[in-house]
Amino acid sequence: MIEIALTGRLFKPAVEKVVGTGEDAKNTLQFALLVDAGGDDGTWFSITAWPPLAQELAGKLTERRSVYVEGALRLNRYEKDGQERLAYNISARTILPLGENTRRGTPPPSQKREQRGTTRRAQPAGTTDRRGYNRGAVFE
Repeated sequence: MIEIALTGRLFKPAVEKVVGTGEDAKNTLQFALLVDAGGDDGTWFSITAWPPLAQELAGKLTERRSVYVEGALRLNRYEKDGQERLAYNISARTILPLGENTRRGTPPPSQKREQRGTTRRAQPAGTTDRRGYNRGAVFE
């Protein structure tokens, strides 16, 4: 499993979906996130939030909303029109809405001030935070 953190924006509101059946059914929140490299092109990621995160964010992730996402990345290979392609799927552990209806994924100045001092410092690989998640560099 590869841990990833990225910032991007939604082009459509997040959709609530039920995964599984019976007692195993879980309400998830799913959306496509565009991570823009500054030009016209970007990379699309398919994001899935599981309970309780899905319930907390239901109705809050609207069209063109900028968000920060942390989670486990899974690469899926598939074929379309005779060409092999890659799909980037993230099972989200953290989703933080940044700004409403922004163009480049940059939070408004008022939110930038609120976020100052909250940047985490890099920790050596193998260290864990209070929830037991590895906080080192990208790892497998």
